[in-house]
Amino acid sequence: MKYREFKILTAGVLIGAICTFGAQTFANPSGNIVTAVVDNLIRFEINGEIKSLPQSYNVLQYRDRIYVPTRFVAEEMGGEVEWDSENKIVKITQLPIKQENEIIEKEKEEIETPKETPKPVQKNYQKPSISKDSLEMLIGVAAVTEDNGEWKVHVVLENKRTTPLQLLQSESKITVDGVEYAMSKVAAHKLDTKWYSDVRKDEKKEGYIMLPQIRSGSQNLDLVLTVLENDMNQKKHTIEFNISLEGVEKE
Repeated sequence: MKYREFKILTAGVLIGAICTFGAQTFANPSGNIVTAVVDNLIRFEINGEIKSLPQSYNVLQYRDRIYVPTRFVAEEMGGEVEWDSENKIVKITQLPIKQENEIIEKEKEEIETPKETPKPVQKNYQKPSISKDSLEMLIGVAAVTEDNGEWKVHVVLENKRTTPLQLLQSESKITVDGVEYAMSKVAAHKLDTKWYSDVRKDEKKEGYIMLPQIRSGSQNLDLVLTVLENDMNQKKHTIEFNISLEGVEKE
């Protein structure tokens, strides 16, 4: 019987301890005593960043309200805290935000100093024939012709290296008077079959690049050709020509 009573007494003490865990009694000099719950599992989101209290601070729950140390909140918001014990005043001073000042100064500088507009690259448009001797190859534009709305750029490629070369006509880039044209618009049967084979060392090959349909009266043509080193490396080279279309030959 005594053993059973002891167990009941022990259980009662344990339940009481659990129910009162976290509750603390606080008194102030005026003599008022309050009972609050310490809940340091509460975290705070300040300017989008989750913050937890330092170990030396406590969060209190009292009458459905949360009480947080003034110093923690003020310092997290960029302020300074001073306790005037004589007059019982908590003094909070907001510090100037350096970053915002720097941003404002930078914006002022941008307004006062206008950015220079980059000057467009001046291109020197030339009439055919044009040739470029580089990368151990000679490549040139011999002429530009037009026949019933079909435009052709006649190209010469001479190989001076041991590696065989191939002109990839389908990868040509065409810009006429600032407007880009896609080579995919050119029908496959109108491509020059000469460029499907390699240009070997000391060999010269003449062929054409069929242009997409461009408007009559065009002035300038920017043509970028791609030449492939047709070996294991498969390295590509691009060569640009700036061609004047004035006085285009009729076929």
